[in-house]
Amino acid sequence: MAFALTFMGERRSPLQLRSFSLKKEFAMRCLFKTRKDAIKLFIDILIFVLSYAGSFLLRFDGRIPPEYFNLIFLTLPVVIGMRFFTFWLFGMFYGVWRYTGIADLRSIFKAATFGTLLLIIVLYPFHFISGYPRSIFIMDWSLLVILAGGVRFLRRLMLEGNNGVSGGWKRALIVGAGDTGELIVHETQKGKIGAYKVVALIDDDPEKISMRIHGVNVVGNVEAIPQVVRKDGIDEVIVAIPSATGKEMQRIMKYCRVVKVPVKVTPALREIETGEGHISQLRDVQLEDLIGREPVYTDLGYIKGEIAGKVIMVTGAGGSIGTEICRQVASFHPRKLILFERAENNLFYLLRALQEEFPAQEFIPVIGDIINTGQVKSILNNLHPYLILHTAAHKHVPLMELNPFETIRNNVVGTKNLAWACSQNGVEKFILLSTDKAANPACFMGVSKRIAELYIQGLAKRCNVKFMSVRFGNVLESTGSVVRIFKEQIAKRSPLTVTHPDVMRYFMSKSEAVHLVLQAAAIGAGGEIFVLDMGKPVKILDVAKEIIHLAGLEPHKDIGITFTGLRMGEKIVETLFNDGETICPTSHSKIRVVVNGCLPDWDKLNDDIQELEEMIEYWDASYLKEKLFEIVPTYKPGFVSEEVLSLQ
Repeated sequence: MAFALTFMGERRSPLQLRSFSLKKEFAMRCLFKTRKDAIKLFIDILIFVLSYAGSFLLRFDGRIPPEYFNLIFLTLPVVIGMRFFTFWLFGMFYGVWRYTGIADLRSIFKAATFGTLLLIIVLYPFHFISGYPRSIFIMDWSLLVILAGGVRFLRRLMLEGNNGVSGGWKRALIVGAGDTGELIVHETQKGKIGAYKVVALIDDDPEKISMRIHGVNVVGNVEAIPQVVRKDGIDEVIVAIPSATGKEMQRIMKYCRVVKVPVKVTPALREIETGEGHISQLRDVQLEDLIGREPVYTDLGYIKGEIAGKVIMVTGAGGSIGTEICRQVASFHPRKLILFERAENNLFYLLRALQEEFPAQEFIPVIGDIINTGQVKSILNNLHPYLILHTAAHKHVPLMELNPFETIRNNVVGTKNLAWACSQNGVEKFILLSTDKAANPACFMGVSKRIAELYIQGLAKRCNVKFMSVRFGNVLESTGSVVRIFKEQIAKRSPLTVTHPDVMRYFMSKSEAVHLVLQAAAIGAGGEIFVLDMGKPVKILDVAKEIIHLAGLEPHKDIGITFTGLRMGEKIVETLFNDGETICPTSHSKIRVVVNGCLPDWDKLNDDIQELEEMIEYWDASYLKEKLFEIVPTYKPGFVSEEVLSLQ
């Protein structure tokens, strides 16, 4: 049944009323989206009124003559309209007051100034008609800036003031009073980094002691950590030094352990610069922080130029390094990424993870073996990869000492098959991931990698493919690494096993190693053996102690450490280059190159590898070591019993 409603003096149908309501709702939402926005708009309009009325109170010392009341009421709608327009024009109705900063204050200043200029144009004629005071313009402008800016900063202070010690807030001590420390303090005060109340800062720079950063005092150097923690009831220490070296982190951790306080760190500087981490992403201290080195810088634009829009193939894609290479390569948007892997399960889980992280990227999973020459040739013929990153290899030294023929078959013959197929099928670049164990090798794994280096280096001189090797040391957290073994032993509360108290190794993180490998691929011209700058070798015993500390335990007290003796093929200390090799710098500070390595006669090398293939085929162990030493004179094998060889 039709009926009419009276609305603002007009008779409207329900349909018209609904249409009017929708238009009104739309208009309101154009200005503000939430109830809070409406409240903030009301406060700003109230400020317009107060600043204008207050300017008259100031002008007449609190006693406004009666004739000016009419003038105020007459001009107030104009003032509100002008102020509303200029505040809207400069975006003042859309800011988040809890994050008010200098930029917002500048906007208030501009909006108030522009609005005042408009008011002078509109209201100045009133000066001649009714004696409108010209000083009102200046006073109104001043009060508006003070009130509008003050109410916004007051809101921020009220919210930041709630970051106290109640309700689950943690009292934090920041180590590092530089730019990162300042940003951490600022972000915590805004509530953007966890539930922290920053109580004090620590810095080794004596000039910063007693300074204040956002109201927080710099109270001492690193040695003062225990005293500050006890005195101020610190719940957690945050290390805000992204460029901290391993030694610096060890020193900080030493003083934190005295008072057994939890420690968080900001992401590494490289992670922040590459976008892999954000300053607010605090995390637990990791082993790589304690044995880490200087930050690694890579030319991401140069690497992207080598990968973007091209077909890239990774062998051994499901391994520790292979997985990280695939992830980083995918981030540079290749046209296709071929995942070549022998282990079905590894490939299955890798593909799932990559598709989830990079849904727009095309991946081609291939279950295959580099020994299968026909399969390798078919892939190269059909998919035409531009760059091959060859990580597929047998790597575990003691296990390879017990399986020398399989080591040679996979690491030497497999690499030869793949490299030769590349030389015949238009591949542009080929990167062999080698190892520090190839330098003066003492094990089957090391000597097999050295022969692979020699083969692709010789092949580079005989074709247009840019063959290169990249030699580096142990990778933290890789499958079967000593770090993982130690963590498993700690979980079982069993003693950590170290082979020898003096054994030392080079360590890198997976991310760092892969960044440098890709950088080497970008700068290489072909034929090089690149050697990554691994820093100084680290004692495995020290690694064991640090891992125990990171678990919140004490070495030799909560968890024991036992020495088991060197295993087959192991050395006390690894080297990065062979006897007679000279290492020179490249355009990248963390990548060096071998410049005078001696290459064997090419035909002789091919004959030698052919002879190794025959030994593998017939399991002929009669003089395997002698043949390997003939190919690689720097090979210094450890003892392997004839009984072991006879089992092959």
